Amino acid sequence: MKVRDALRFVYDKQKKMFILGGIISLLDWDQKTYMPRKASTDRALQISLLSKSLHQLMVSDDLWKNIEFLTREKNVEKLSEEDRIVVERLRRDVEKARKIPTDFIERMSKAEATSYSAWEVAKKRSRFDIFCPHLERIVELKREYCGYINLEGHIYNNLLDDYEEGMRYERLKPAFEYLGDKLSRLLNKLESEKKIDLKLSKKAQERLSFTILKYLGLKRDRFRMDLSEHPFTTRLSTFDVRITTRYVKDKPLSSLFSTMHEAGHAIYELNLPKGRFRYTVISDAPSLGLHESQSRFWENIIGRNYSFWKFFYPILKRIEPALKTSVEEIYRYVNSVERSLIRTEADEVSYNLHIILRFEIETELLNGEIEVKDLPEIWNEKMEKFLGVKPKSDREGILQDMHWSTGDFGYFPSYTIGNVYSAQQFYAMRDFIDDLDAKIEHGDFKEILQWLSENIHRFGRIYTSEELMRRCCGEGLNPRIFIRYIESKYLDI
Repeated sequence: MKVRDALRFVYDKQKKMFILGGIISLLDWDQKTYMPRKASTDRALQISLLSKSLHQLMVSDDLWKNIEFLTREKNVEKLSEEDRIVVERLRRDVEKARKIPTDFIERMSKAEATSYSAWEVAKKRSRFDIFCPHLERIVELKREYCGYINLEGHIYNNLLDDYEEGMRYERLKPAFEYLGDKLSRLLNKLESEKKIDLKLSKKAQERLSFTILKYLGLKRDRFRMDLSEHPFTTRLSTFDVRITTRYVKDKPLSSLFSTMHEAGHAIYELNLPKGRFRYTVISDAPSLGLHESQSRFWENIIGRNYSFWKFFYPILKRIEPALKTSVEEIYRYVNSVERSLIRTEADEVSYNLHIILRFEIETELLNGEIEVKDLPEIWNEKMEKFLGVKPKSDREGILQDMHWSTGDFGYFPSYTIGNVYSAQQFYAMRDFIDDLDAKIEHGDFKEILQWLSENIHRFGRIYTSEELMRRCCGEGLNPRIFIRYIESKYLDI
């Protein structure tokens, strides 16, 4: 076997996996946007079959044989820097994937597809009992998965590592405890619900959403935006990113923030490494936490910034000429601090308390400390503990998120990690961009986009998230920086 031939084989396999993954993403996107509800059973079979095929490609003996050949010391020396990076990263991914039986992938993907459809019905009817048996099956499968991966330490590490490579429960727990204590105190101090007299039609909300996407540099020939129950972003191919939002009648600016959030994800996806890395494992984010930092950066750090509203207020005024609320009132309104029941509608101060609640439930479920059937009551108790409010229905309580229906245990911490990372990036960015506030006030985001591209996007998975944060911010995850950001902003409002 020659190095040249082995490299060609490895790159060809990755391209096939990239394309197949895009097809699966397309089916998933369709299920969450336009698919007829009655098609859910067949869609589960379709996704299950393709997921099985993708896993078989990943764990094939031929691929492993070529990877092993290329990573021998004498052959590594013959690789270019780019090829070495690809092969070493691919080896780590394949080693992990080969621990998981193909029949498990098939069972898991089928369970996730049917579970999501059950969750949709359960949420609509506000009946956890409809979703309960599906979630019990998901939890059972996740425990089985943890047994295959078998990382050291807490069982939760096996799931957390899928989303935050290298991050561990043992490190995250004290960080979350620190945030929980600080944010609970700040919530008590800063709670101040503010209302404004603002009504926006669906058409007006749509115009606002597409206007901000234009200012953020998203080109219509590389993305599309649709509606879904739960906004999300997915990449189907290098130049095909799909985002969704939703228009809420009694929360007229909610869609703007959802759109900015998903735009952050889309910008990242479209700026991932191309060229030699285009169809490889490098053309991806190193973690969901870093990905989430991009969405939270645009939604909160920029979108709830006073300079941003000095820029965007005239645009809002043009779309809604009857608007009488001042820019100062809008700014205070979008930074209201209150005890929200719904995570996606929570403010910057209380949001992470929602995540810590879910983190506790996930770890307790995996440990066998609690049972799925008791979750509605447990959820309500923890909501009172962390946020001082109690849901009146399953819809606004245990059923509000889709994540568990799609098997995404270990995902929720990424939101808080992303919040912390975004604050760290904002402070680091200030040292490099002159007159940052003035640029935001004029709707000039070019240097911000450039900084993010040069310091984060272009590296893909060459580095882990923590390594990348140390490169651009001087340190890894630091929750104290986030608290500094919250205090410096909200104590002045």
